[in-house]
Amino acid sequence: MTNEESIFLESGLLEQYALNLCSPKESEEVEGMLGRSEEVRRAYDELQKDLELLAKVKAVKPPEHLRDEILSFIKESAGAAEVFPLESKTHEPLDRHPNLWAIAAGLALLVSLGFLFRQYQNTQGLKAELDALRAVQSTSEQRLDALETELAFLQDLNTRPLILSTSGDEGPFKVTAYWNEREGRVLLDTKGVPPAPEGKCYQLWADVDGEMMSVAVLSPEGQSLTPATYYPQATSLNITMEDAPGSDHATLTALVVSVEV
Repeated sequence: MTNEESIFLESGLLEQYALNLCSPKESEEVEGMLGRSEEVRRAYDELQKDLELLAKVKAVKPPEHLRDEILSFIKESAGAAEVFPLESKTHEPLDRHPNLWAIAAGLALLVSLGFLFRQYQNTQGLKAELDALRAVQSTSEQRLDALETELAFLQDLNTRPLILSTSGDEGPFKVTAYWNEREGRVLLDTKGVPPAPEGKCYQLWADVDGEMMSVAVLSPEGQSLTPATYYPQATSLNITMEDAPGSDHATLTALVVSVEV
C-alpha cells in the first residue's frame, strides 16, 4: 500500500462516500482514487458488503397480519379513492420510523469503528517499528561499548601482542595473543587460523612451571578478539593439533607453533 492510499483510507472519506455524505468535490476525490487504486477499490467493496450486512441485521420483519390489513384497506377504499396532486403529498417525519434511525445510527457506528480500527492498526504498527528500532539501537550501543573497551585494551601500553605464526601443510597459520599482565587478561585474534582437518582442532596452551595448561580451543577462521584463560606464571604459549572438541592434556608431538611470553 502506498503512502497516498494509506492517508486516504485513514481520512474517512471512503465511508462518507458510501453513505452519500460527501460534497461534490470530495466525491470527485474519492472517485478518482477508486479509479486508480486497486487497494482503495477493495476497501470500498468490503465496506459495501458491511453496509449491506448491517442493513439486513437491522431490518425488522413486518407483522404477519399487516399484509391482510393493507389488502383489506385497499378493497374498502377502491370505490372512493381520491387523487392527490403529487406536490401535495406529505412525508412522514423520520420519528415515525424508528427503524430508520436505528439503521442510520448503526451505519454511523460502523464508520466510526472502521476509522478507529485503522487508527489502532497504524498505532500498533508504529509501536512495533519503534520497539524494533529501540532493540537495534540497544544492540548497536552494546556493540559500540564492547568495541571501545577492546580498543582501549589494545591501546594500553601494558598490552603486548604475542604472535604465533607459521606456514605448514594446512597453509599460513597466525594467532595473535594480546597479553596484559597488569589487567590479568588476554584476548585472542584468530582470524588467521585455517580450518583444522576433519575430526581435529587447534588448541592453545600456557606453559606454567613445566605443565601445559589449556588456554582455549581456537575458533574457526573469522572469529576475532576472543577472551581466553589468563595464566600469570606462563612462560610460553603453545598451539597443538588435538582431537575435536579438545583435550585435557597437550600432545606435544603435534605442536604447531609456540612463542615465549
